[in-house]
Amino acid sequence: MLWPWGFSYSPAPNGAALQTLGRKFAYFNGYEPKQSVGLYATDGTTDDFAYGELGLAAYTFEVGTAFFQGCATFENVILPDNLPALIYAAKVSRTPYQTPAGPDTGNVLVSPAAVDPGAEVWLTATLDDTRYNNQNGAEPTQDVAAAEYYVDVPPWSTEDIAVARSMAATDGTFDESAEGAVAAVDTGACARGGISSLYVARTRRQLGRGQHRLSGRCLPCPGLSPRGFPQRLTARQTCILI
Repeated sequence: MLWPWGFSYSPAPNGAALQTLGRKFAYFNGYEPKQSVGLYATDGTTDDFAYGELGLAAYTFEVGTAFFQGCATFENVILPDNLPALIYAAKVSRTPYQTPAGPDTGNVLVSPAAVDPGAEVWLTATLDDTRYNNQNGAEPTQDVAAAEYYVDVPPWSTEDIAVARSMAATDGTFDESAEGAVAAVDTGACARGGISSLYVARTRRQLGRGQHRLSGRCLPCPGLSPRGFPQRLTARQTCILI
């Protein structure tokens, strides 16, 4: 799992952030994460060019075991090993130098599965700051500081005002690198046709600067259709923020 530079042993200007994202990719596929030159020195590679000229967070996935890989190996090994990392790459493409430094949000659920319009549902999620591959040095982990959810308007919106709603720690206090979070969500706006999705964000305390990173997953509002709302609301689907 390689990132710039390949022609120099010096780290790239965004070297720390490139390393963090590379270790995150390697968490999913199990590959060894390292700066490209650590494998062998190269000149004129696509990831060096894409980063050096365009500022893109560029990576090389060294896949397979042969130059001409068999289709069966690709379909049965390479694709399933790497698809989660590629999906993660799509999720963080908006902020590749920031989002991977915070904990991942997962297991986003709404319970119960069906309620009458206006009733409360319980929103739960897990927040985990330990999901890195540490084969070549350990990625720093920190305690989760808080968890929030947003209704309809995600926190990065530049057109509408996003309103953060707090979630509580399942165990009572946010003081560990992996936490559960919970919130009671009023579906009254769903009954009025006013909610289409819930966005769960998580924050991570940044050492020495008191900053937070945001990202998360979204959960479509139970049972809401574009043209109205049903008599009973269901919550059975999740979608990943991109």
